[in-house]
Amino acid sequence: MMHTAEKSNCSKTKKDSFMLLVKKLWQPLAFTFSSIISWGFDYTFYLSLMYVADVKSTPSYFIARFSSSILNFLLNRQVVFNHKGSAFSFWQTMTQYFALAYFILLLGSGMMMVYTDIIGLPGWACKPVIDLSLFGVSFFVQREFIFRKKDRI
Repeated sequence: MMHTAEKSNCSKTKKDSFMLLVKKLWQPLAFTFSSIISWGFDYTFYLSLMYVADVKSTPSYFIARFSSSILNFLLNRQVVFNHKGSAFSFWQTMTQYFALAYFILLLGSGMMMVYTDIIGLPGWACKPVIDLSLFGVSFFVQREFIFRKKDRI
């Protein structure tokens, strides 16, 4: 039978392990939720442009992606990476973020053009696959370069 001190140590160890796990998973999970929120806005706007405004698939992708990237930057900066700093730091990280977003936008737009305009697949089906394939690249670059904590340098 366990003594009270042993139970207390075991409980403390489990709690510490759980808190360590939460700390390690917080950022990827928060990034995922931020991405889901931004993607939901992006996809809704994309479909609205295509089916309500009758804009072709590739321009709709471009416009929706640019619009949702503003929301995503603000969520990632404030919530996911908890990036604080001066006005200069804000503009610097925003510039870096939008350079990445522009690269992903061009890559995704190119992929969308190939899949929809050249191959002839439906845009509504291609967009989620394209965006998911670019998700990991975006997280890695943001975590390691754009919102990198100074103590990790």
